[in-house]
Amino acid sequence: MARDGDTQTEMLQKTWRWCLGMLYVVAVAVIWIVASFVVQSVVDSGVSPFLITYICNTLFLVYLPVVEIGRASRNLLRRKKAEEPSSVDASTDVSETLKDSETENLLDSNKIASDQMLLEVKGLQVLSDDNGM
Repeated sequence: MARDGDTQTEMLQKTWRWCLGMLYVVAVAVIWIVASFVVQSVVDSGVSPFLITYICNTLFLVYLPVVEIGRASRNLLRRKKAEEPSSVDASTDVSETLKDSETENLLDSNKIASDQMLLEVKGLQVLSDDNGM
């Protein structure tokens, strides 16, 4: 039953993200259309297009603090979530620990294999240097 709840939660999260993405697309389209009308009215009033381009590109700096604040708040939420004691089964913790240790073992065995290959290659180079090749 826990799996059904997890699946429903994941589906709800995916649906929410999709809706949020569509909202962003619509917001960008609306901003683009409004901006084109504003630019057209400003150009018709006699302002230089280069000045408008300079101002519009300078306004991109407004996005930087918004992005950084969002990133900082996301990191803060993740840290708080990691510090909170979880109500998850101990079996999940054990399976995660086993999964992590298994990954470490695989990585360690790959490192050992690559070290052995490196030694074999160095050994061949030593043999070739001894033979005068």
